[in-house]
Amino acid sequence: MGAIKNLVFRWKRDVVGVIKYLTLSTTSTASGWTPLLVTNTGAPLTWDVTGGVTTSQTLDKPIFNLSANVGTANMNVYDVSNLTNINLGALSLTNIDSSSVSTLEELSVGDNDLTLLDVSQNTDLTILHCGLNSLSSLDVSQNINLATLNCRSNSLTTLDVSQNVALLSLSCYLNSITTIDVGTNINLTDLNTSDNPINTLDVSANTNLSYLTCASNLLTTLDVSTNTALTNFTCNENSLTSINLSTNVNLVNFSCGGNPITTLDFTNNTALQGVGCFNNSLTTLDISGNPLVNQVLCFGNNFSIAVTNQIFIDLDTNGVTNGFLYCRDNADGLGLVARGNLIGKGWTIDDSYIT
Repeated sequence: MGAIKNLVFRWKRDVVGVIKYLTLSTTSTASGWTPLLVTNTGAPLTWDVTGGVTTSQTLDKPIFNLSANVGTANMNVYDVSNLTNINLGALSLTNIDSSSVSTLEELSVGDNDLTLLDVSQNTDLTILHCGLNSLSSLDVSQNINLATLNCRSNSLTTLDVSQNVALLSLSCYLNSITTIDVGTNINLTDLNTSDNPINTLDVSANTNLSYLTCASNLLTTLDVSTNTALTNFTCNENSLTSINLSTNVNLVNFSCGGNPITTLDFTNNTALQGVGCFNNSLTTLDISGNPLVNQVLCFGNNFSIAVTNQIFIDLDTNGVTNGFLYCRDNADGLGLVARGNLIGKGWTIDDSYIT
């Protein structure tokens, strides 16, 4: 028997353990399943797909035929070490694991069927779109570089953005959030909290806010006195009895429809173009000092004949063309003359409302 020289054991290297990868699951039966956008500065990604189709493609933006899929198609996307942006919107995703993609800066997974989303390892994220899913929770505490967060139309009951001090835009509307604290988000320029059962909203620290939309909340008071940069402000369908706009000198569009507000003062809002104050408890509306107004929705306030007449006259005097006016049908005399003048200037007028 000869001497044994060497005994060598060889193991097949686990590719998943060596190369960074992204895993996805989808119930899609689309014949042209494909990511909407991929930004990858390395070698083209390798997509391995099983379920409905068995194939492998080395391509940053492949197209798969999942028309034969009868359950769940699973995907592994390999070598994502240089992947910074991926848009997987509206692809019937039920699961995504992006924990290995440490370079990811933008992740868009909106309009899918996700119930869980873990972005705790994606610490470079600046943009996250995960709206139109079924998420009941979302932890963004590790995403301190996040500038844009859109988590609208989910099932969230809480949302903590206290660690996201770089946040510029937050859209969390159409959830079940009861409180939202944006006190640390001093860079916010765009905030939308609509269609949540929120009864208090403190935006005093958000002095850079340009867009504020908080319609269909449960607000009874709202202070926007420090938000001097506001250009677009919507607070429809709350329980506000008053709103002070005296410091919002940059305001361009304002809507407070569906509140029991009794008075509005636009004296300092000389840049104002759009006014929506329908279905309130107003007895007067003075827009004589707002020469740029080109859209007024003021029906549902039970204005007197004199008030309706003056609205027509003020708009005619301002001289703006091609505007829109929706108001009560009770003008007469000089009001009707001004109404005719406005139509001649290209205005669309609906004054068929009985109040």
